[in-house]
Amino acid sequence: MLAQSIVNDPESFDIMDRHTNEDFFLEILQSALDNPPQRLGTNRPRILRSLQNIVTRSSKLPRRVRTLKVLNRKFKTAGGEASIWSAHLDGKAVALREAHPPENGDWTSSEGHRIVMAIRREIVSQIQIHHPNILPILGVSCTNDHPLSIITPLAVNGNAIRYLSSLDVPTQRAAATLNIVCDIASALKYLHGLLPPIVHGDLHARNILIDAEGNGLLCDFGFSRIKHEETRSETHIAQGGKLRHLAPELLLPSEAASFRTTTASDCYAFGMTILELTTLQKPFAEYPNEWAASNAAQRGLRPRRPPPGNFGALSDATVDLVWILITDMWDHEAPNRPNMPVVLTRLIEISRFHGK
Repeated sequence: MLAQSIVNDPESFDIMDRHTNEDFFLEILQSALDNPPQRLGTNRPRILRSLQNIVTRSSKLPRRVRTLKVLNRKFKTAGGEASIWSAHLDGKAVALREAHPPENGDWTSSEGHRIVMAIRREIVSQIQIHHPNILPILGVSCTNDHPLSIITPLAVNGNAIRYLSSLDVPTQRAAATLNIVCDIASALKYLHGLLPPIVHGDLHARNILIDAEGNGLLCDFGFSRIKHEETRSETHIAQGGKLRHLAPELLLPSEAASFRTTTASDCYAFGMTILELTTLQKPFAEYPNEWAASNAAQRGLRPRRPPPGNFGALSDATVDLVWILITDMWDHEAPNRPNMPVVLTRLIEISRFHGK
């Protein structure tokens, strides 16, 4: 009842932001966010913002974020922003994502505190997400070595590049590729349709994991932004993105966007990711240097269309349709790029055409 009254009375947000009973309001706000997004409507951004403010102030997380003890930690890989470990939780394989420590290695320093608080806010954002093609959070782990690790299911087939490369039958790989890009388009449609929209900000093939059934799972929201359309302000952990995948407006500091990722920049990056998955080559493969590739994008150039044989078992007619779509997604002007509902519809049509 109290959660519903909060949804119906926006004035209560101001009271909660000032109130000292943080544990109580932490749970009330989370309870309100457990309602379907459509039911919350335009109040959802304010509820989420109030919850994040309390998390920042109190250094606490809602009770639904369980602190769990994992066993048999084994290092797997290190990326630009995090290290990934495998472990076991209740007899099941899981993954731990750990943000890199501050430069001085001291988690108790002001920089260490800032990183941990940013992770807490990101966790609050992620636990509101419910989609079959988005890697869920199972809980968190706290140890002496790392104050806050995110626990997720372990995707047994690894990332999309590794999985597709392992498929020896060309027709099987072609079908799997189209299924995966449809999965990720569905996930992005969901994220971009939330209030406030969630912008991933770091889309590329290695941020797509594959589960035991071959489904694509969008992961690594360490660079995601929560875009408050109503205020035109954003909160985020960090600016991410591989140079080859970044939209041109993110590469030019003089642009009004000023490095802010948007749903349109996600669309551009996803277009590059589709090319990456269908060819198993990096975008701008003709440029071996990352900076040369990004410079080409700034100048309005786009990847050359590879020879037909580079697309595996995709027919020439299917490749034509894919190329038309990703060319639209790469439009130099961000407002001209299609939104994710349009992208998903066109990908489904391409997949059906290929299956005939």
